[in-house]
Amino acid sequence: MTQFSRLKNNQGFTLVEVMISILALTMLSGFILQMFLLASQVNQKAQDTSYVTTNAINAIEVFKNTKSPFDIENDSIIKGALIERKDDELFITTLYDHSWHVVPVTANDIKAGEIPDEAKFQIDIHISVDTESSVNPNTINLNYSSGLQAAGDAALTGRVFKMEVTGYRLQVDSTKSYLASLDASHYFVY
Repeated sequence: MTQFSRLKNNQGFTLVEVMISILALTMLSGFILQMFLLASQVNQKAQDTSYVTTNAINAIEVFKNTKSPFDIENDSIIKGALIERKDDELFITTLYDHSWHVVPVTANDIKAGEIPDEAKFQIDIHISVDTESSVNPNTINLNYSSGLQAAGDAALTGRVFKMEVTGYRLQVDSTKSYLASLDASHYFVY
């Protein structure tokens, strides 16, 4: 009987104890929610960076497989992009929506700062003469079947061009946040 009388006298938790435990649980659940939100944002940025890197690698591979550094202008990889050519430089700006589909843009849109609302990402490609390259044209192995002269021949002429690809996430207020960039140099024989 002594056990039964002890249970009858037990009064349970006080209101203060219950409020403290609810407060502790609320703080813990808030912390866990913040961690989920942060993980989601980091995951999204990693995915966006992966898409930028993939598009940059594709553009660089196309660039390296063209006969002229400016042949990339005709490739489907930049269809719908804004292309500006100045002397030995080429500037390509491509806008993408949230699903990484190209959003067509005009030079007037860019100059006026009127980027379409559906544009969420921007990839800039800059091709120019690489004046700092350490590529020696006499050490380049060329394919004889292409009709080009072999490495070391005196008549081998060309220039080294550099391609820089940079990707950004476009913010609501038209600012850009950097995601990734890649560059490559390639020797083009004329």
